[in-house]
Amino acid sequence: MRKYLLPESGNFYKANLHSHSNLSDGRLSPAEMKELYKKNGYSVLAYTDHDILIPHNDLTDDEFVALVGFEASINQEDAPAGVWEKRCHLCFIAKTPDMDIQPCWNPKY
Repeated sequence: MRKYLLPESGNFYKANLHSHSNLSDGRLSPAEMKELYKKNGYSVLAYTDHDILIPHNDLTDDEFVALVGFEASINQEDAPAGVWEKRCHLCFIAKTPDMDIQPCWNPKY
């Protein structure tokens, strides 16, 4: 008997819930990312650039959903720059496309 982690039938969507565009440390623009992901069978992409929330709702269409999000960096106060062991990254994704106010931001980091 075969057991399924997901139901045997239904609607399934390929998604990436953590990505960076050239608006932070990625190489591709948000539009270029959409085209690359669609070409590779993705239907959903969360744009989670570092420490900045920039909605890309204009990239959503009938075949693709661009999720609003960002990745927050939390640094230890006394950690020297570039010390990854003292840093934490958290990804946030908005519940709805109109949630475009960044809930936390500290320009010191």
